[in-house]
Amino acid sequence: MNIGKYLRLRRIVRSDGRTVIIALDHGIALGPIKGIEDPVLTLKNLLKCNIDAIMLNRGLLLKAYNVVAGRTGIVLSIGDVKELLDIKSIVKDALKLGAVALKVMVLIDDEIEGATVSKLSTLSIISNMWGIPLIAEVYPRKSRSLNVIAKYCRIVSEIGVDLIKTFYTRDKSSFKYVVNASLSPIVVLGGPKVENIRDLLAMTKNAVEAGAIGVAYGRNVWQYERPELMVKALNMIVHEGVEVNEALRVLEGGDA
Repeated sequence: MNIGKYLRLRRIVRSDGRTVIIALDHGIALGPIKGIEDPVLTLKNLLKCNIDAIMLNRGLLLKAYNVVAGRTGIVLSIGDVKELLDIKSIVKDALKLGAVALKVMVLIDDEIEGATVSKLSTLSIISNMWGIPLIAEVYPRKSRSLNVIAKYCRIVSEIGVDLIKTFYTRDKSSFKYVVNASLSPIVVLGGPKVENIRDLLAMTKNAVEAGAIGVAYGRNVWQYERPELMVKALNMIVHEGVEVNEALRVLEGGDA
């Protein structure tokens, strides 16, 4: 057994096998958008909530390591897998920074590139050697059809990643197909902030019932007017199995 990897995974996934991860790594792609104009302040506020892990870029972690210390599991985002150069140094740096997992982007256009497969394989092998879990964000940029998402989740899981973050498909039945196609557990990404909160909660509920182990949401949490209530509602669905209406009442009632 890889004891180090097991212990680090348990910093992300609770004993119930579920997780609520908050993604705060958007600044490297989107800049100072609403909600992360001051990312350190946003991080401080999120850490008051009962989150299982926080997803950060290296720069924010260097700026705010004293804020996050001892509070939650740190998932270090390391960029696009095919752009990685010295993979061994990246893994060592993540361990030195106290990360409990790595998250790498797997961007796909029409087909997954050979360079992507090769580098992801190398990253998987090295991260496993050093006992740090690897999360792959499977992100098809052109088609996000059921078959495309299922196909690439399967490919990435065959390479050996420990966890996959990807899009929810159109309904519970189709997403169950994605979950069953993958050899690795799946968490659902949130994407841009949704206008209908019920839809977000329903997606969360359906995804978990279809077999996802949780969520990795960003903008739909820290762009919400009261992130602490959104985290509570997500925890209720993911960890407690409550129905959407019950979680929605937390948001509508404003009782944290």
